[in-house]
Amino acid sequence: MALSMFNDPLLGALIEPNMGFQGCRNPLDQLFGAVSGGPSSSWMLAPRHHAFDVVETKDAFEFVADAPGFTSEEITVALDQGVLTVKGKHAEERKEEGSDGKVWRSERHAMSFSRAFTLPDNVNAEGISANLDKGVLKVCVPKAPEQPKEEPKRIRVNAQ
Repeated sequence: MALSMFNDPLLGALIEPNMGFQGCRNPLDQLFGAVSGGPSSSWMLAPRHHAFDVVETKDAFEFVADAPGFTSEEITVALDQGVLTVKGKHAEERKEEGSDGKVWRSERHAMSFSRAFTLPDNVNAEGISANLDKGVLKVCVPKAPEQPKEEPKRIRVNAQ
């Protein structure tokens, strides 16, 4: 009997002929579920951090992130010692009964994120603003005028 990955007891049928990618999905879910101790491979698809776009314009730094389902009360933006921290925490709403009957499946869950960005010295901390519009968070950090850099002071070395 020849070895075949299609009959391997651990891997199962990784690829079913003529099924394309869809034929891989359930066996891969089972494989990664067995390896991770969980029921599926969804842990692999979750981002390791909340994605932000960071854009530097002539006058400001802009931090933009998708935050669907979050309210402005659920998002915190803080600046401490040159580090901009953006946090969001969305509570889970569990219902056993819907308005028209029993809930059969609930896939929405609590979400939270936290990101920290070290800012350069030339920012105007008093002018920072944050807006949440249609599920998109935009934090604007205006630039301060750059201070002229001091020339290094030369210290005379004395000989004895």
